Amino acid sequence: MYHKGALLAVAGILLLSFDVPLIRMISADSWTVIVWRGGLTAISFSLFAALHPRMRERFFRVPSAGTLLTGLLFSGSTVAFVLAAKLIPVSSVLTFVATIPLGAALLSRVFLGERLDTSLIFALIGASFGAALVARGDWAAGDPLGYGVSVLIVLCVGGYLTALRSRLKPYAPQALALSGLFASVVGLAVGGMPAVVAADIPYLLTLGLVVVPVSVALLSASTRYISASDVGMIMVLELVFGVFWAWLFLGEEMARVTAVGVTIVFLVLMLRARIASRKSEQIPEEIVVRAERAD
Repeated sequence: MYHKGALLAVAGILLLSFDVPLIRMISADSWTVIVWRGGLTAISFSLFAALHPRMRERFFRVPSAGTLLTGLLFSGSTVAFVLAAKLIPVSSVLTFVATIPLGAALLSRVFLGERLDTSLIFALIGASFGAALVARGDWAAGDPLGYGVSVLIVLCVGGYLTALRSRLKPYAPQALALSGLFASVVGLAVGGMPAVVAADIPYLLTLGLVVVPVSVALLSASTRYISASDVGMIMVLELVFGVFWAWLFLGEEMARVTAVGVTIVFLVLMLRARIASRKSEQIPEEIVVRAERAD
């Protein structure tokens, strides 16, 4: 079962790693991409829910205030993500994206009162240092505004994940569809009616109908077989895959200090995820030992 879950997670991350390179390959402006990406993603999740008996009842109902808030948070990350992908190098965007689990842990501490363990604190320090090196190395290669909106990605997705943990997880598909709709509305309000050239259409359709919804579905399915910590560890691979695609398809080269920063973030997050995975494996063992002692 573990291998099945790991395979699903790797497949999801491999597909998701094409997200930023695809956005960079689209010649249309950021707001046009946001309209298409958001609208197509909303359609994809709606069609999936309509064909899924267990999901249909929860999906096609009036959303609660919590679901609306969750959708708004994720739509904020969608807008920030597309803007960042157009403004700064792929390696920089994905470095910030890789730190989302740490941002979510901090927000869970603030809003849900969850404890921060020692390994998480050290991971936060190490990842922040690595991200700072990435930003320093790529600062001249992109717009400084891109680094600002990259921080918003971490905060918005972290907020979205925190909201899901407060009993909203069953309504995640509805929230994701709403987030796509909200992002599309924002794109229309700011950028106006989108106009695209024929060459961009295949990229936009692939992005909104395949990459985003299918990768999310694969990652969600993987959590049935492996722990959230293991999924988090595998998700760090997006940084490696994405940087490779950027080099292969976009010809993006990294400064030496950027490469060092990416490596630090990758190693820190892999170590943190491994420690979390071991702790989650120890909990059932402790329960069994206590039960045997009680008998």
